[in-house]
Amino acid sequence: MTVLTTESGQEDILLTPKEVSDVLRVPVGTLGQWRHRGTGPRSIKYESGGIRYRRSIVLAWLAEQELNSTD
Repeated sequence: MTVLTTESGQEDILLTPKEVSDVLRVPVGTLGQWRHRGTGPRSIKYESGGIRYRRSIVLAWLAEQELNSTD
């Protein structure tokens, strides 16, 4: 597990697409579609092709979806 530091100095970790799909309860393929469309949480793409997501970004994106929900 990779641990990073956020701008505020708090610890952050990088999540795999599988881990994010578990958190958001969507298929990994949906995350790929969202990346392609430019929707969904921002991701990091390594030169080797690996994809990772900052946990803080995923949680912030999820909170934003809740705020924007009309239900």
